Parts: sequence; structure tokens; C-alpha cells
Amino acid sequence: MAERKALVKAAQAACTLGFVGYVLYKVFTRPSSARPGINAPFQDSNAVATFESKFENTDREIFAKREGILGALPLSEGHVVADLGAGTGAFLPGLAARVGPKGRVIALDNAAAFLPVLREKVSKMVTPTSAPIEVGVSSHTSTGLPDASVDLIFSADVYHHLEHYAEMLASIKKSLKPGGAFIVVDFEKIPAEAKRCSGHGHSHGAVSHGHGHGHGHGHGHNPGHGHAHGQPQPHHNHHHGKQGGVSTEWVMGHVRANKQQVKKEIEEAGFTVTERTEVAGLKDYYLLVCRPN
Repeated sequence: MAERKALVKAAQAACTLGFVGYVLYKVFTRPSSARPGINAPFQDSNAVATFESKFENTDREIFAKREGILGALPLSEGHVVADLGAGTGAFLPGLAARVGPKGRVIALDNAAAFLPVLREKVSKMVTPTSAPIEVGVSSHTSTGLPDASVDLIFSADVYHHLEHYAEMLASIKKSLKPGGAFIVVDFEKIPAEAKRCSGHGHSHGAVSHGHGHGHGHGHGHNPGHGHAHGQPQPHHNHHHGKQGGVSTEWVMGHVRANKQQVKKEIEEAGFTVTERTEVAGLKDYYLLVCRPN
């Protein structure tokens, strides 16, 4: 009897140690954030209305130029498209119109505070000539989509909010159908020194515009993915991402990587990256079309 009790205790101890070991493994092998805290402000439900007014404002370049951006996307009737970091849904009506009633649009976000607003807005967006729109929940490391389920994953003002970009890129690649594409619309990040060295004249330096932009969400934010949002700080009413040909002080501090670094990260994740430059009036942002190799 005593021997049996000893065996039971030993088994219990082993289970406890195994569980503790598993927890420690998960903690210490968890991917570290490339930009800790950048998406925390988007968890504040009281700030959603403020973000909406900042994101959907014609002073914000990507909102003002959204039709040109959408026109540059490799979309066709009947396509399934996901908006990663949909935020307040600024691009959803345009995406739904382009893929038509036989297509499908999925608005993805991981900011719980934004999801109820997004669902309410989506319910009013569908028309007889546009695709149905549904809302899905992503995470900091995953789209949350089934493998090979979408033709295109769109992200605007989101990439610099991807805290775990390597994991998210792997998930994006798995989520795309053969021949699919991942779209990145994000801030140019050009320091004053770059202009001086280019021989285009002396720059007065990057100056904070006092507005900034709205984040990656909704353009968006998807946090971690970004959508990105951020506190209702001045930068979310973006007027100029660049002044005098260089990025503003706010952009230089807020955006993690410049275009060259972003392209490098995406290429290392197994994509072929092509920049589209035909969007008229797009100066503060760039647009990349990324296709899995």
C-alpha cells in the first residue's frame, strides 16, 4: 500500500514538473515583439470614435487616395480578399465593389475594442453589386484564416504595426491561394540625411507635422497585426508623412523599418516583391505587391 502511494505521489510530481516545464517553454520560446506596446492604444474602446475620425479623413493621404490604391490591386470579380487590420473599415466598400457579388471580403482585426464597431459598419456596407463582407478575428502572429483560402490579403498602414512580422508573414503565405498576393501599403521612411546625400538640395530636416496618421488599421491597424491604431494622439490626423521630401519626425520615430528593410523581410519570408508606383498622388506611402515564391 505504501509503495502504491509512493508511486502515485511520484506520478503526480512528474505531471506537475511536466506542466511547469511546458509553461516555462511557452514563456521563453514566445516570439519577442519587434515593437512592444505599439498596438496597446487600440484596446481602448473609448478611443474608437476618435480613431474613426482620424482614419477616415481626407487629410490622410491613403484615405484620400484610396480609389487609386484599390485600382492598383490585382483583383478580379469573384476573388476572396481579406483586409488585415481593417480597423474602422475604410477600404472595405471599395474592396467589396471590386470583387463583386460573387466574391467575398473578410475584415480581419485583433483589436477587441474595434470589432463591435466594425461589425456594425459592415452590416450597412453591402449592396446588390458588391461582395458580402464578414468580420474575422486575427492575432498578433496569425491571420486566423484557413490555408489557401484567399486570393489577396490587403494591408494599409499595418505592416509597421506587425509586432511579430516573421510569424505573421508565414501565416499570410499559408492563407493565400496559389497565385495569390499580399499587399503592403505603408509609410515611406526617409531621413533628412538621405536627401542631403542624394544631391537634391539641403533639407530642413524632418519636422513633426503635429498630426501624423492613423495607424495601420483601418487603416488601419492590425495590431500585431496590426491593424494598428494608437492613442488618439495628434499623429493620427495625418497631413504629411513627408515634408520637403523627407519623412517627418513623427514618422521617423513611429515606423520601425523603411521600405528597403520591409522588402527584405518579406523576401526572406519567401515572397517575390514588386513595387507599384502608378498610384497618382501617393507620396507619403508606397505600395508593394508580394507573391509567394
